[in-house]
Amino acid sequence: YTVTDANGCTATTTGTITVTPAYTIALSSVSGTNAQTKCISTAITNIVYTVAGTVTTVTGASVSGLPTGVTGTYVAATKVLTIAGTPSVAGTFTYTVTVTGACGAITTTGTIAVTPASVAGTISGGATVCASGNNTTLLLAGSTGSIQWQSAGSATGTFTNISGANLSSYIANNLTATTFYKAVVTNGVCAAATTTAAVGVTVSPIAVATAITGATDVCFGTAKVVTLATGYVGSIQWQTSTDNSNFTNIAAATTATYTVAATTAAGPHYYKAVLSSGVCNTATTDPVSVNVSPAVAVKTISASPATVCQGSSTTLTMLTASAGNVQWQSSTDYNSVTTTGTWNDELAVPSTATTNGVLTFTKQSLSQDTWFRTVFTNGLCSANGVPVKVTVSSPVQAGDISGGNVTVCEPVAASTTKFDSNGNALTNPITNSTVLSLNSVTAGATIVWQKSINYVNATNAAPAWTPVANL
Repeated sequence: YTVTDANGCTATTTGTITVTPAYTIALSSVSGTNAQTKCISTAITNIVYTVAGTVTTVTGASVSGLPTGVTGTYVAATKVLTIAGTPSVAGTFTYTVTVTGACGAITTTGTIAVTPASVAGTISGGATVCASGNNTTLLLAGSTGSIQWQSAGSATGTFTNISGANLSSYIANNLTATTFYKAVVTNGVCAAATTTAAVGVTVSPIAVATAITGATDVCFGTAKVVTLATGYVGSIQWQTSTDNSNFTNIAAATTATYTVAATTAAGPHYYKAVLSSGVCNTATTDPVSVNVSPAVAVKTISASPATVCQGSSTTLTMLTASAGNVQWQSSTDYNSVTTTGTWNDELAVPSTATTNGVLTFTKQSLSQDTWFRTVFTNGLCSANGVPVKVTVSSPVQAGDISGGNVTVCEPVAASTTKFDSNGNALTNPITNSTVLSLNSVTAGATIVWQKSINYVNATNAAPAWTPVANL
């Protein structure tokens, strides 16, 4: 070769130049393995590099910049460098493979992107809403990755994606039925994570109040059942009022039927039902009334006289008034043993129509034994009084007296101053007697003999009659 100095002078000489063969490094694993993305804690696909060149010129190969958990191993005999392992930290790592030898160092690079694991986070905002015009906002906090909201009709049902629901918040509105929600979060190549507990939005149906049936007036002592007609929606609370204005809850009255107790005080009572359904407005039925009539107090009656002659009258008396009205009744076939018989109305009067506190009724022209009673009514209440009997006696046939119309001697006591027709002094008393007989008298009649000393005839204005002793 020729050597030229600085002044341009040249000289020719000989010598030896030794040229060492070059060495190279190339990716021998699947294309793209030198630029891969993996989820954290997921093993990478092995990255393999092969070194070309004589063994005598290559002194070694190494790799730097790998994520924790990933290492490189060089086998000199095969001139192969293998990168493998499971990254335990997230991030993008650019690694460098360096081959050293007689010709100096050569390098090549690659990347391993390690994605953080998907984190589902936690949903908040579950609520109860009314079926009409509702909306509520659900929030997903603490998630890592892309979000996809899902919904189902039950917590254990099949969840489906909600189109366009990909933000950390989701507004559930106009729901007509209870719905449960989950969030599926996917971060890069990592497996999706799903929220562990479904969050529900409970939809309360709109409360519906139907009509109340069965409300009628009753007598005190009689129970009455009122019923809420089918078709109602919501929980029931019965209320009551005595003025149809101020209503109060009835304890434990929460079913479709309510029984107005037999012991409910007399007077007007109003009832209604309030229907509640979750957070919806309550619905209230129209009130109904149950008027409880006061119980009737039965009063005793008496008859005077209690025994009369056929065709005569008797007066029935009730000494104290009773609330309501009184119906006088009579019966000629009443049986006091079986308490059966046919009763006929006589006179109806208000029990307050008394004279000095006494209510009377006179029955004229009785022809046979007759029972009398009072029927008391007050509103829907009624009660029968205890019957009393008036005995009617048949007319009495006085009959005829025989043996009368005779003349007898006036009785005279013993005396020496009075003489008989022969002039003899009366030493023994003179007496008289005659037998009178009563004929055709009514059998069984009580007979009282009477006498008069001034009776002249049937037209005598005022004869004086006195009972005959011992007869």
